[in-house]
Amino acid sequence: AGVAVGGMAASKHSGVIAAPIAGVLLIMHACAVRRSALLRFFARCMVVIPIAVAVSFAALWACYRFRYEAFAPGEECVQWKGNWNKGMGSQHGKLEGLPADLVNTAKHARILPEALLFGMSYAFLSTKSRACFLGGWHGTDGWRAFFPYAVAVKTPTGVILLLPLALLAAVTLPAPRHHSGVLAVPGGGE
Repeated sequence: AGVAVGGMAASKHSGVIAAPIAGVLLIMHACAVRRSALLRFFARCMVVIPIAVAVSFAALWACYRFRYEAFAPGEECVQWKGNWNKGMGSQHGKLEGLPADLVNTAKHARILPEALLFGMSYAFLSTKSRACFLGGWHGTDGWRAFFPYAVAVKTPTGVILLLPLALLAAVTLPAPRHHSGVLAVPGGGE
């Protein structure tokens, strides 16, 4: 899991969202654990989570060849470095508030590779405005109807036809006798 998370963070700069998602999933799983097994579950978490975090950091740094600087020695871009040192995240502007504080803390402590921090800054800043297209319309701010429209247009017809049947089955069929409340979690019935 640690290697996968490290690789995801290196390949997708918006991958930092995985941490809060993992936290929510862990809480959901903890709620499904029997009371008698709760102490063992938390003890296991106290061992496994730090190891997974350490492995994910090692995998992430390995993707950047354990080098902090964004450029190899002798290949540095002076203009990029000047803008980066002034706090510019990209051509989209300058980070402000909590995102700026987090990036600056990681930058000064060298917790994460410089190229990753720049990529995360770029990803965050580029969400404020970007060219978009929907059904013949062009804009820079997006539309509330984008995701419903995309789901309606891109979902295969078979899924649309089977969804009402699945909902009907979920409502009318009896629940399993030993249901943990969490799906696809190994050991969920502890």
